[in-house]
Amino acid sequence: MDNKEQFYLRAATDFRAPAIGVDGEWGSVGGIALRESLSLGSVAGVMDLLGGMDAKAAAVVLSEAGFAVPAGVIELGRDAVLGSVREGLEEAARMRVDGFGLAGAEATRGHSFAAKDYGGLDFSSASFNGDKEAAGTIQRVMRASKVSVDLIGDALPGARGVLTLVAGQALRDDVQGFEFDGIEGKYQVPLSMSEVLDLHRDAAVAVAEQSARLGLGAWVAGTGVRNVSEWVPDSIQRLLHGSVSLAKASLVVQAVEDGAIARHASDIGAHKFTRFLADMGFDINARTVDEQAADLKLNVLEVNTERGLYVGNVVGLDHRAGLVKFNRAEAVVLPFAGLADGQARPVLGDMVRMKFVKGELDVSVADRRAVEVDRGR
Repeated sequence: MDNKEQFYLRAATDFRAPAIGVDGEWGSVGGIALRESLSLGSVAGVMDLLGGMDAKAAAVVLSEAGFAVPAGVIELGRDAVLGSVREGLEEAARMRVDGFGLAGAEATRGHSFAAKDYGGLDFSSASFNGDKEAAGTIQRVMRASKVSVDLIGDALPGARGVLTLVAGQALRDDVQGFEFDGIEGKYQVPLSMSEVLDLHRDAAVAVAEQSARLGLGAWVAGTGVRNVSEWVPDSIQRLLHGSVSLAKASLVVQAVEDGAIARHASDIGAHKFTRFLADMGFDINARTVDEQAADLKLNVLEVNTERGLYVGNVVGLDHRAGLVKFNRAEAVVLPFAGLADGQARPVLGDMVRMKFVKGELDVSVADRRAVEVDRGR
């Protein structure tokens, strides 16, 4: 029995053991089987497969296929795990996609696009094996100058395939792709800076682990390993370019399963995202306006969004807001996301007027030269 046969034999003994699908995709035995059942549109096959696993194994296999199991459900047993994702599994089987494909379809629902013929990939060819309407929608989304993204459900950002796809491409192309907390970007997301940071960590991990899996599949199959992500540790890359053996394959699998590749890639994702923000003039470790208000012994008031008027100097800034001091001991927070399109952010020392009328915010900043002349009189 050669090394390749031993590797397959080992994979066949456990739903969570590593294996290679018929298309060369690397994953667990259960994960590959689940994706295959979904691609065939077989709800019965999916439930039969998962019904043969315990709660922990089912959760692992579901996660690999793009379905998020809510925290705390695993302890309630297998039936609770299956119940938490049943609707998603049925919809995915109907569409013949996995959880990542389902998330991508949900992200594009409800958006309308201008009727415009975009160039690029040819989806009209008879050789294109997929949903042409969905492919065209995805292409229009990618070509749009701005895309507003709503997050439906409880899944974390890093568990949403569309968001990790965008973040992974941003990391690869060295661009900051998201709009959040008033920071400019193409994809507008309702996330905080720390959540977007974690998303880039997760995206780098997803790219690196998938690259290692694909590389392992090609290596074991003897088809030649090409284009392993630079986010995979050098030691693993060297293994994948050496001679094949079960011991070496086990080391690659272990690097995925024990988190060695994840830790390495996560640090790269965080470093690159931090640099993106630094290039835009933002310090990811800067103190928040709330912390600055505490340092200045200022009481931060909740604004009256119906009929509020606040005039004062900007005494603090962070990436998302300014701290406006309007009397000796009190201040309000000016969210930069509330500024009009194209309006410049105020800087330290600016005199700002914030006016709220029925939830609408109008912000004006006094001309610095006029203020300086007035003070000099």
